[in-house]
Amino acid sequence: QHQIQKYTEDKEKVAEKLKKTVDELKPQSVPVAVIPKLREARQKTIRFRKEYLKKVNEELKQKIEENGGNRFDWQKCQICWENYGPGARPKLLSCGHTICTKCIREVEGRDTVRCPFDRKPCSLAHLRTNFAISDYC
Repeated sequence: QHQIQKYTEDKEKVAEKLKKTVDELKPQSVPVAVIPKLREARQKTIRFRKEYLKKVNEELKQKIEENGGNRFDWQKCQICWENYGPGARPKLLSCGHTICTKCIREVEGRDTVRCPFDRKPCSLAHLRTNFAISDYC
């Protein structure tokens, strides 16, 4: 009888803890009237980013023309010197260096790639496109 009572009390404590945890994990409710304002703010942010990138790209094209039509070094893979683009996307290694997808294929191992600059291993699963470069190529 005592064990059943203890088990029931323990079960109730666990259930209460679980309920508190679930309540903490529930997303905060947003008043319905605020949702359109949030959507509008998001759309403004997206439009601003597009306009900003368009302006920066125009300025970059002008600077390239001033540079005799040559791209800048940061717009090229520092290994093969090809311009970054659809066939040679700039990939950011975990050490911070960037090389193109073609060169990654040349130096990749089973699950990792060694950075050609500092030889640090980088997980293939964690490679991301370097949008700071690709947005301007």
